[in-house]
Amino acid sequence: MTSDPRASDPLASQPTPVCPRHPDRVSYVRCQRCERPVCPQCQRQAPVGVQCVDCVKAATASRPAVRTVFGGRVAGERPMVTLTIIGVTVAVFALQWVLGDSFTQRFEFWPPEAKAEPWRFLTAGFLHSTALLPHILFNMVALWLVGPELERLFGRVRYALAYLICAIGGSVGYFLLVPADAKGGWYAPTVGASGAVFGLFGALLVANRRLRRDNVPLIGC
Repeated sequence: MTSDPRASDPLASQPTPVCPRHPDRVSYVRCQRCERPVCPQCQRQAPVGVQCVDCVKAATASRPAVRTVFGGRVAGERPMVTLTIIGVTVAVFALQWVLGDSFTQRFEFWPPEAKAEPWRFLTAGFLHSTALLPHILFNMVALWLVGPELERLFGRVRYALAYLICAIGGSVGYFLLVPADAKGGWYAPTVGASGAVFGLFGALLVANRRLRRDNVPLIGC
């Protein structure tokens, strides 16, 4: 009578380890944290051994977010929000050229229509005069000078909100300060990112003051 050699081998009776994410893949490598089998596709290098993607995600989620001095999330070195704003503004300017005055008139800030069409308070900040190329050029250069630094200080979300609020604020200022009966006042539509850009300059002045930085170079701009 022959005996089954597997009966004396405890390892032979154990199930074959497979990756939980890919049950068709056998893996004898285990995650250092949860000790589950992990296939090569799901392995992530750790200081010691490897970890599975689930443990890496859990560790990343539990890690406290790094904040800027003004409470925003620390972003990467690349000023993505500033670049996006510039890209959107240039794209809108191209649409103004292609679609003509009808497109500009639909979204420019015109006080008599502002109450009925409140989106004009914001959209006018992304429009520029197609008859004056330096208009958009100067605004975008000024935005590039001040935007990346504010984006670094505020974080991307807060910086984006600050820009939108400043853009709306520029239209609100025009709406409140220009007399309704002035010749060329209320009845002269306005476009441009100047209100938003100057608002950002003001925000940087306040930020520099709080950080005890010298504002003389900024005022000189």
